[in-house]
Amino acid sequence: MRVKTGWALASLVVVCAFLLEGARVPIASAEPESTPGESQSAQSEAPVGDGGTESGWDGEGEDARQAGEGPEAQLENEPVEAPDFVHFMPPAPAPPISLSFPELPPTSLDPRLTSESPSETTETADLIKAILGLVLVLALAYIGGMPRIRAIFNRLRISHILTTGLPFLLLGVIFRQPNVGILSDSILDQIRPVLPFGLGWLGLAIGFRFDARGVDRPPPFTAETLVWLTLVPFVLMLGVAWGFLYYANPGEPIVNLGFAAIVATAGTVSGRITPLISKETTDSTGLGRLAYVIQMEQLAAVLLLASVAALIRPEDTMIAWNLPGMMWFFITIGFGVVMGALAFIFLAIAQSKIEVSLVLLGITSFASGLSSFLNIPATIVCFIVGLILANIPGMRRTRLRGSLARLEGPIYLVFLFLAGAHWRVSDIEGWALLIAFITSRLLGKQIGATALEMNTRTQIPDQDLRGMAFSPMGALAIAIAISAQDLYPSITAAWVVTAVIGGAIASEILVQILGRGASAPVKEESSS
Repeated sequence: MRVKTGWALASLVVVCAFLLEGARVPIASAEPESTPGESQSAQSEAPVGDGGTESGWDGEGEDARQAGEGPEAQLENEPVEAPDFVHFMPPAPAPPISLSFPELPPTSLDPRLTSESPSETTETADLIKAILGLVLVLALAYIGGMPRIRAIFNRLRISHILTTGLPFLLLGVIFRQPNVGILSDSILDQIRPVLPFGLGWLGLAIGFRFDARGVDRPPPFTAETLVWLTLVPFVLMLGVAWGFLYYANPGEPIVNLGFAAIVATAGTVSGRITPLISKETTDSTGLGRLAYVIQMEQLAAVLLLASVAALIRPEDTMIAWNLPGMMWFFITIGFGVVMGALAFIFLAIAQSKIEVSLVLLGITSFASGLSSFLNIPATIVCFIVGLILANIPGMRRTRLRGSLARLEGPIYLVFLFLAGAHWRVSDIEGWALLIAFITSRLLGKQIGATALEMNTRTQIPDQDLRGMAFSPMGALAIAIAISAQDLYPSITAAWVVTAVIGGAIASEILVQILGRGASAPVKEESSS
């Protein structure tokens, strides 16, 4: 009996052990798993009874269990609760102690803190050099633009661009060099609004000199002169420039065509000064053949530049207007008309010369600034303003002409200085385009002069034909090239500026060499 009771107790102990292990499974899934050593130590904690059994319970306890009494029966009836296990978690490491202190404001007690950094000192020195350089340029422009100085050069039969204009171009190139450091990129960006103002002032002066009264009564052989001496060179220069840009900058045929049209337009416009032209015979309107042809060339150049700027819009995220190209053309013309009307109203109430000059400066500044913001040529808008002021009835033109004569020279020289600063003389492609441009221009002019002589049958003097064939380029040509660079800042625009500026200088030198034996006095060019 005792043996059977022992086996029964052993079986009960095993069952209880399995029940305890089953009760520990949920806790083990939530808590870290126990090691084999811990499980063995837990099993070894079970009491071991007498007689080699694993329990200390006796037979009386077994009888009580079978009767439903005693602690064993209560243990089977009550749910077994999982024991609580306490696990030790090491504390998180403390963050490192920062020994940085707030920077104290510099005081006079610490000379090291009050001293400026080398970069600030360099920027201050560059700014001082830029200010002094610009003041020097303004002073030289005022002296070079004085009427007496210009009259001296006119008596010497030397054009304005080769006397005071060329030195200012070279000054702009020199000041832009990095080793000189007067016009850095930041300084040039700060004074950039002066460039559209110069373009606008040139357009105002050229438009004011445009005489629209005799446009409907052209001199004899004017149509033939325009066809052979303007259209033929334009087509030749357009083809040569487009072919060059096509191979030098492939991938943008339409943009290259626009730049080629700008180059051809600049080469077509002729300047008024040339010692190769004899004294012109004038008709009843007072316009000679050459003056009429030059006015038509200027008008065609203005319309062509406005068309190129309208059809090929520059990429600018500031202007969100999605308009057709011809709509921009009409906006340009309309804006110029509105500015001309405002100028007429303000000039009508101006009394003194100073008030007239201030009105002209204010209208030109506003028109050129807003034109630059809208990415339309400021030269075109201000040309329309000058055209309205010169031809509208009731305008006192004498005061306007005097104010333009006083301000035109210095502004023109400052414009040439900025044009030289934007001139990238290191581009080999620009010089190659210059050679192609000069060659095609001279060739087209010679072909046109020869064809004109054959068609008119010696009705035009040979000296006039020679002068038209070797006519110089005016200031409007440079303004057109700089306008293209202002609207489309790119490497191709830099090549165009190099070709046009170099072509203007080369044509002036050629005219001066060929015209040394001519007896005609040189006329005032200024901005033509």
